[in-house]
Amino acid sequence: MAFVNGEVFAIRVDAAGPAWILQREQSAGAVPDDAGAGYSVVVRSGDTISGIAARTGLWPVTAWSVPSGNINRIWPGQTVVYRGNSTPTVSTGATGTRTLAAGWSYLKLLGHWQRKHNRAAYVPYLREDNDGNTSVEFGPLVTLGISTSFGLFLQAFKDGKAVYDPGDKATLTDGRWTPHARSQFRINLNDIAAIYGEVREVDIRDPESY
Repeated sequence: MAFVNGEVFAIRVDAAGPAWILQREQSAGAVPDDAGAGYSVVVRSGDTISGIAARTGLWPVTAWSVPSGNINRIWPGQTVVYRGNSTPTVSTGATGTRTLAAGWSYLKLLGHWQRKHNRAAYVPYLREDNDGNTSVEFGPLVTLGISTSFGLFLQAFKDGKAVYDPGDKATLTDGRWTPHARSQFRINLNDIAAIYGEVREVDIRDPESY
């Protein structure tokens, strides 16, 4: 789950489409609570905890926390919070639901993005093939990206600078080709300033440049 510009999204794997997509959560669904430790639902008229659990896919009912302390005593307008280990189902807009394949709080997405990409080096290379011999030369100019955030990535995605690149890799095993999803996000080197607070170019031949 993630909040983007005040809206609630579910991040899910969809076999019929991209490897993962952002889908708006239905108003009746569960959203991450402010503490990031569960999912919350606003009680509607006629709701019961078992009905909410069935609607959201969050079981068991004993994992729900309610203001009264008694799961059999809830009223419309109250917020109830799920503290269990299940993940919510997401409405598809058609009959039935699909189970959320993967979900993270916004804070976890932010932390993961920053840990993985906060300091990155973009190294150019030149490949040459001569008479069956392949040589690869790296550098010497290296571009450094320093200090990023998941919010910058979402903005770059919105602006069309970071793009989703669906792809497959096929491997030959026992005479049969087996496809594997190799989808990823890409950004042009000229646009990486959109996802970093600082961008520097260094020459590895000159120690003073770094």
